[in-house]
Amino acid sequence: MMVKSGSEQRGFTLLELLVVLFILVSIVGLVSPYIAVGTDDDVLEAESQALRFVLQDVVDQSWIKGSTFVVVREPNSALSLWQEKQGEWEKLRTLYTLPKVLSFQLVTNGSEMEEALEVLDFNKNGVLVFLSSGEYLPFTLTLFSEASSEDALSDSSVTLNGDGINEIFIE
Repeated sequence: MMVKSGSEQRGFTLLELLVVLFILVSIVGLVSPYIAVGTDDDVLEAESQALRFVLQDVVDQSWIKGSTFVVVREPNSALSLWQEKQGEWEKLRTLYTLPKVLSFQLVTNGSEMEEALEVLDFNKNGVLVFLSSGEYLPFTLTLFSEASSEDALSDSSVTLNGDGINEIFIE
């Protein structure tokens, strides 16, 4: 004969609930450092590194291939790469497209740039010239977020400097 006890177990014990809670907290603790929030500073840093690598590649390729390249600023904040082939300038590719939340300001020696473009017989809006020797006109390119562009006191900017000989570095 079976005897039924008056208290049937329903639900979980406190110990079981605590173990499950501990496991969930441990998983969240392991995963949360890898979830990027994407702050303005993070975006600026990532984009400045990407732009630096792209421009350094153009410097290296101009020297390795012995070709002269001109970078043109497009209306949509993209930079395109142009190369002279058989006496005609042709667009090779879009070199870099800036995300919509960022903008940039490029400073070079204006008279030297105009003279270089004239000598090269380049009639587009060139902003950087990379010579076949690997040299280029020195420049300063400042990236900043759209929010910080209105606030002159903001620190949300990153500056890329090209020394004109070989190295492009981030300040």
